[in-house]
Amino acid sequence: EDDDMYLALYKDTLFITNVAENRESALKRVVKNEASILSNELFMKSYDDLPKPNMGIAYINVNELFTQLEASGEEDIPSGEFVDALYGEAFAFVAKEDGIEMVVQVAFDENSETFDIFDYAYQEPYMYKNIPGDKLIMFAESYGMKDAFDVQMQALAGDEESMEEFEEFKTIIKATVGLDFDEDILSWMDKGFALVVQHNESIIP
Repeated sequence: EDDDMYLALYKDTLFITNVAENRESALKRVVKNEASILSNELFMKSYDDLPKPNMGIAYINVNELFTQLEASGEEDIPSGEFVDALYGEAFAFVAKEDGIEMVVQVAFDENSETFDIFDYAYQEPYMYKNIPGDKLIMFAESYGMKDAFDVQMQALAGDEESMEEFEEFKTIIKATVGLDFDEDILSWMDKGFALVVQHNESIIP
């Protein structure tokens, strides 16, 4: 109870929750074969779209997660059109000959008048072709950081304090490295970018 962690084992199923009442209700549902997450339309749609067979799946009700965080008094919660249109995310982990592949399905409001996920067109990764692979620990590649930044700025548009902090950040960038954030940095951030961690025989890779 001190750690708000409650576990229940029923046959081959282990249930973990941070609310004691959830443990009891979950056991009742599984014993009586009552309605469960399988009756959640969004979860089932995401589950049906995930590859099978797989090593495991995960599902996050994003909308409910942010609602609960806000109710708990958490201040740094993403908001705006993107969050309102995003319902949930489902993950599947698939065994491949050369490793484990993670496949992600996103459920969103296709009728949203303010946000359309298809505005963020898919682009083929390309930077991995030029990254040295010697002693590689981790590699991540993405693109469209400018689009993601624009979404974040829309979310912060009504937050006067955050906007003031951002303007201060741009001033610091200009003063320290002599670059204008909008013209010298943001203007080329629609291209690909990569993060690479390699072992270089030092304490920190």
